[in-house]
Amino acid sequence: MPNECHQFERLVAENPTAGPLELVVGVRGLHGPGESSADISDVLLNRDRVGKELRALIGGPNSKGDSFVQDFADFESECPEFVILSTIGNITVISTQTPFMRSQLLKDEPVDAPVNGLVSDAAHGWWAYRTHLLMVTSVYSPVLFCWVPAVMSFTNGASADHFKFHFLALFQSIAEEAEERDMAVNDDLFAG
Repeated sequence: MPNECHQFERLVAENPTAGPLELVVGVRGLHGPGESSADISDVLLNRDRVGKELRALIGGPNSKGDSFVQDFADFESECPEFVILSTIGNITVISTQTPFMRSQLLKDEPVDAPVNGLVSDAAHGWWAYRTHLLMVTSVYSPVLFCWVPAVMSFTNGASADHFKFHFLALFQSIAEEAEERDMAVNDDLFAG
């Protein structure tokens, strides 16, 4: 492992302008791609891992988390429908959902089995900090014949406020899906 670290450091030092993808594919040369980080270790075949190692080696704002807010804002701009709710502070909740996940929240007719409604749970130990949770609300998909996530949230705790924001995101997405389908938004939509 120490030898691999030195090899990676040398590769980066010899190619200071190369990004993670170029390091994986092989650095530019006159006669095609040259040495690759994948030649050093199979672990360095993953572009994201190479990026992490590169940031740790070079340092700078990204290695210390200083740019998280800007990176998050950029991500929301690039994927405007994915983050459906975010609140960052003492109570932090970031709720995500794809259009497919949202489409599964409402059914034209109830399924003839005990699978109507929603199931919510939180996974402890998913994130690095044990108090952070992956909160998931799932719905049965008659299209896929299985339970699928409807809303997934990162939370930095399990207080009533954390749950409030997760379920606010869920209820807002149910209402948005109903409006998109020209369905009346009423209590029946939220009763399961």
